[in-house]
Amino acid sequence: MKIVRYFIHKSLSISLIRISIFFLVLIFSSCIQGAKNSSEKKNHNKETDSIEIKIYERGRTTKKVPQWAMGTFKIGVSENQPMIFRPDLNWSGPNAPEGWQPNKLWNPSLIEKDEKLFLFYRAGPKLEGLESRIGVAWSDNGIDWEDYKENPVIYPTEDYEVKGCEDPKIYKHKDMYYMYYNAVWDKTFKGMDTSYSLDEIGVDICLATSKDLLHWEKKGVVVPRFVSKNWAKAAVIPRSPNGEAAMINGDFLMFISERPYASNEDSLEQLVGHSKDLIHWEFEKRPFMRNQEDMHSIYEVASATTNFPGSDDLVMDVFYKKEDGSRGCAQLLYNKNNPYESIAFSDLGLCTWGGMLVFKEQWIFAQGWVEPEAIYLYTAPISRPWVKVESLRLDKKSVDQDEIIKLLINVRNIGQTDGMREITPLINGVELPGIIVNTRPGESKEIIFYFKKSRPGAYVIKADDHSTILKVLAPTNY
Repeated sequence: MKIVRYFIHKSLSISLIRISIFFLVLIFSSCIQGAKNSSEKKNHNKETDSIEIKIYERGRTTKKVPQWAMGTFKIGVSENQPMIFRPDLNWSGPNAPEGWQPNKLWNPSLIEKDEKLFLFYRAGPKLEGLESRIGVAWSDNGIDWEDYKENPVIYPTEDYEVKGCEDPKIYKHKDMYYMYYNAVWDKTFKGMDTSYSLDEIGVDICLATSKDLLHWEKKGVVVPRFVSKNWAKAAVIPRSPNGEAAMINGDFLMFISERPYASNEDSLEQLVGHSKDLIHWEFEKRPFMRNQEDMHSIYEVASATTNFPGSDDLVMDVFYKKEDGSRGCAQLLYNKNNPYESIAFSDLGLCTWGGMLVFKEQWIFAQGWVEPEAIYLYTAPISRPWVKVESLRLDKKSVDQDEIIKLLINVRNIGQTDGMREITPLINGVELPGIIVNTRPGESKEIIFYFKKSRPGAYVIKADDHSTILKVLAPTNY
């Protein structure tokens, strides 16, 4: 988050209701209404939590929520239990000051792997303080969590990380996972760009990669300091609802808004990064979020979501300063083919710092701040039309040249409204003529495509996240 977020916690209103029950209210402007927790125990108690926890909405608005926006979110419920990660952390912080303890949790990020939710979180001795480390836990239902015994997975090992590693953002691409995190350093760091002034600390966006989400290889600083002016945070890359980094017009894009400070001229400081591989980046100053409605300036873009089925929408979630000086969150709509000019605004903001996923056919994201010792998971139904490919199969896996092939694709509408979508399978990257399908909420349909291939060889057939291989046989000469 921004330097301003190091003092946001000072404005929290914390009231102790009685000895055994506490009520922590975080006013994150319109972002958080609050949540009530009935126990001061760190360990999750299913019986008391399920009975006494009060479900609050995440995001608040006085206007009609547009169909393209995501929300309204509530604390998730699974098996009649609230979806909360409240661990009893007992791991130490490598290279940490004496007495370091991971007492507070915040700024998490979610990714799905093997039908499990992996939760990456920032841990440290003080909420929004320095000396943070990054840990990971996983769950298949959002209520029963296993915290990694080898935590932390990311901690200071480099001289530019001397004051901590924080705020993970996770993306998937092919068989690799990419974690962008903030590395914090102070005036003792000799690698700073002395062309720019430094108050007390500097921040770099750094990258680590992994194949299993547990073992990470650091790749170093992503944004050069002559570009960042010694301060760059929040590597927001558009990603799909399943956590895949989304390529737009041939590039991966990284939107950086938090540099160096928010002002009414902050559009002049916005950066856009371009990459082909998510490792090597080139940056340009380019406005992508000009002030609108009651936006005075931008503190930080929280996340960007795109590649919705059958849609070119791109939705950014942003934390901003209002004209009256208060803080708010909003969602802005773009066409992903022009991600620099927003086309709609909703004040139903969420501040989803770690991004959103679709998990078990509902939106889900994680957030700290409500309770400093826990991470809450928020869920919402899918409001937009959402016709997804459930499966695809061939009537034959091997065929002769010019033999008619039948491709069967099953789709289902997991949204809450009627949906129409053109299904266009790819054969070795080339689209078949599409078929338009109309569905009601919850309805499934089967679509049949017929085609033939003359050239022998293997063909990869793909629709959404599903694929299969067809083999066209060469003629046999006797």
